[in-house]
Amino acid sequence: MDSHDRKIYDKLFAHPIATDLEWKDFTHIFEVIATDVQNESGDRLSVSMNGHREVFRRPHDGRVSAEDIENARKLINAKPADDPRQAQLLVVALDADHAKVLDLVGRAPEVEKNVTDSDPWARRLRTVEKKTGKDLDNDLDEYFGHVYDALAAEPQTLRIVVLGHGKGTSNVAERFVEWLDKKHSQFAQRIAGIGDVDLSAANDSELAIAAVKVAQA
Repeated sequence: MDSHDRKIYDKLFAHPIATDLEWKDFTHIFEVIATDVQNESGDRLSVSMNGHREVFRRPHDGRVSAEDIENARKLINAKPADDPRQAQLLVVALDADHAKVLDLVGRAPEVEKNVTDSDPWARRLRTVEKKTGKDLDNDLDEYFGHVYDALAAEPQTLRIVVLGHGKGTSNVAERFVEWLDKKHSQFAQRIAGIGDVDLSAANDSELAIAAVKVAQA
């Protein structure tokens, strides 16, 4: 998704609902993010994502209606319908020093105890390190900004699970979600939940299992 696509996507989720979203942009963004897009007879657009299907009708004035925008949002945010164990997530596991970002696009293992790092459905994307300094709040603010950049660079259709450890201010994951709510409230709407994991002991696949549990709770 390039900068032009991101502007269209952001307009689709704008609050209040945009009244000037062009039909051509509306169809284009689904061509970027959807599983299948078909132009049907009668100026209808069929869009399939995550096992769901929605049909939109081209407006006479070329501007997408508020109702179609609402239906588009529901389609994009809907959980996969075909298999409840199907994972379509971004996972960020972070403490005060570093964050690990995983994407989960595939089927979860059947037996948790047999999970290994070689499972193909869990793939590490990026690790973000926090630079140490004397001002903890400013350090975290900069650090959280880099974590956000790593997440924002990935497909916008993926829901996000945040994993951390500890309670209160010691739980950096909770502080990160609070930071997102303040700095990027629209993006924060994609968060499916927050989980508690012993980050010092968990490997990538164990983080993935924990994330799926959070998302399905």
